[in-house]
Amino acid sequence: MKKYDWRSADMMKFFFYVIMYFIAIRQFITCYLHTSS
Repeated sequence: MKKYDWRSADMMKFFFYVIMYFIAIRQFITCYLHTSS
């Protein structure tokens, strides 16, 4: 196992999850607003 590999992979995974979560919330809000109005 490398020393810095897990760290970079963890940061990338965290960043990826945050971005996906943000996009999902934005899409959900936009869809909700479109359906409600």
